[in-house]
Amino acid sequence: MAIPNYYYRSVRQVTPAWLAERGLSAVIVDLDNTILPRYTDEIPADICAWAAALIEARVPVALLSNNHRKRVAAYAKRLGFTPLSGAVKPLPFAYLRALRRLATPRRKVVMIGDQLFTDICGAAFLGITNVMVLPLSQRDLAHTLLLRKLEAVCMRHRCAE
Repeated sequence: MAIPNYYYRSVRQVTPAWLAERGLSAVIVDLDNTILPRYTDEIPADICAWAAALIEARVPVALLSNNHRKRVAAYAKRLGFTPLSGAVKPLPFAYLRALRRLATPRRKVVMIGDQLFTDICGAAFLGITNVMVLPLSQRDLAHTLLLRKLEAVCMRHRCAE
């Protein structure tokens, strides 16, 4: 079982300085409930500021989502990120596509997401540093809510070791 390398409250904790301290130079980030609360259309202002800080620091960012192309492209454009939709996470194909688009080796990239069984497992499978964050909303798809219960069991078990 993949366990997150880091577990934070928000993507905002992954700053350009944080990346530099760890020798990382690019970011792959999930969309729904990581930077955009589920069932909303507005990215929170603090997340927009976080994205702007990464762009200002010339950190390349890929927005990797299982969601459809039009939706992902719209948010990626607003944030200045590279859009990658229909990812089918945790399968490795879209992660590899993201690495090519970022033109960065996997040892220099971090994946940030809110789901253990998609975002984190997919990144861990490829040896990509990963950060699991708390979901921005408690509302989610039915299957995701079920997976979150499994996540809690896995994370509790791991923390007890």
